[in-house]
Amino acid sequence: MSIHQGHRARLKERFLSEGLDNFKEHEVMELLLYNCVPRYDVNELSHRLVDHFGFVFLIPVPMRFSAVD
Repeated sequence: MSIHQGHRARLKERFLSEGLDNFKEHEVMELLLYNCVPRYDVNELSHRLVDHFGFVFLIPVPMRFSAVD
């Protein structure tokens, strides 16, 4: 079993039980991307977006993912 297996479910359960207060910015971005990008590991993309744009809620919507390649 991979360490990544079940990651989405664990992150969602953590969100439902704790809220976002203890989440890192890239984890918030992962939660947002899960609904947009099914069946794809969005962890690396989440890190790149936060690194490139800064705070997760300041990322322009809609945005082009090619801007962070």
